[in-house]
Amino acid sequence: MSLTFSMFFSARLLGFAMLIQAVEFIYLSRQVRFQTVWSYRNLHADLVRGLPLKANWIAWLFSETLFRTTLIIQIVTASLCLIYPHISFLVILFFTHLFICIRFRGNFNGGSDMMTFVVLTGLFIAFLGQTKLGLIYIAIHTLYSYFKAGIAKARFKEWWTGKALPVFLRRSQFLDIHQFGDWLEKHRSLQKFLGTSTILFEIAAFLLIFFPTFATIYFALALAFHATIYFVFGLNRFFWIWISAWPATLYSVQLLARSY
Repeated sequence: MSLTFSMFFSARLLGFAMLIQAVEFIYLSRQVRFQTVWSYRNLHADLVRGLPLKANWIAWLFSETLFRTTLIIQIVTASLCLIYPHISFLVILFFTHLFICIRFRGNFNGGSDMMTFVVLTGLFIAFLGQTKLGLIYIAIHTLYSYFKAGIAKARFKEWWTGKALPVFLRRSQFLDIHQFGDWLEKHRSLQKFLGTSTILFEIAAFLLIFFPTFATIYFALALAFHATIYFVFGLNRFFWIWISAWPATLYSVQLLARSY
């Protein structure tokens, strides 16, 4: 995978991921529950306390009208980035994403919002001319995200025994997944295997620094891992934004392999 191909492939995947994010917000914004919980009336007090701006500016910036306008701008820009990545599109996407995150008082979807910033920042560095540095930046954050998640799980016995899995499965919005959680709870050996495998898979990301030739295999496992989470919990945002980071990550790991 060449340097230029990795950069443009990550940028196009980012454009696709951010297009989906904006379209999803357009759909959600039409739901009565969303309009009630995330209305400016509910957000007003937190935004006024947290932003060094006049109240009338805050009211305009975070109105429902400007929110929808921002989403349309992101849809158009993300579509253009998907077709022909350019640094100007990345700048616009950075600010639309920042604005949306501020409106949700920090983030809407936690880790996927942060990874969006990571990929945007890394690609911005890359398109400024520091291509290798930008891709390495993305790779470091990507591999660390897996490693950190594995270490967090490894601290709890429930993950090693697999008892945590049925609990998480019952939090899914899909009823058949709840039933699978009940079934899994009765099969302790499989439960333990899946829990232990999840921890080892995530921690193993750190080992790619020492064994970079296994990066493609790890990516295939990561693809299956994120796809499973996508279909089990409906967390599509995690799937697309982490996948967008992988072309940059694979190039960086291959670069490391050539240095050995």
